[in-house]
Amino acid sequence: MDEEKIPELMRLLFGEAAGAAWTGASERLRRWTHAFEDWLQERRRLSLQKYKDALWYWGQLLGRQPRMPWELQRQDFESHAAWMHSQGYADATVVSAFVVFSSFYH
Repeated sequence: MDEEKIPELMRLLFGEAAGAAWTGASERLRRWTHAFEDWLQERRRLSLQKYKDALWYWGQLLGRQPRMPWELQRQDFESHAAWMHSQGYADATVVSAFVVFSSFYH
């Protein structure tokens, strides 16, 4: 991965501080970030919309659950689903989000 480019996962996790966070990232975070970038590129190969949806769903989740992806637990996802429902998202949208999440972990 080009060191000049700030990976999307870092942007989702750290926002404007992503560059500094990437510079000081642990080896574990770097491995997860590379895996996330590879997964995102696969989504992009499928379609630009799948790529955009993945970024949007993950952005919502990580914005509400300030944890590293390897720290997320079942209750975090359940809480996120409940939040999505409380915000008026349709069941199909909630399911779509969870298809995206599970496809990364699979």
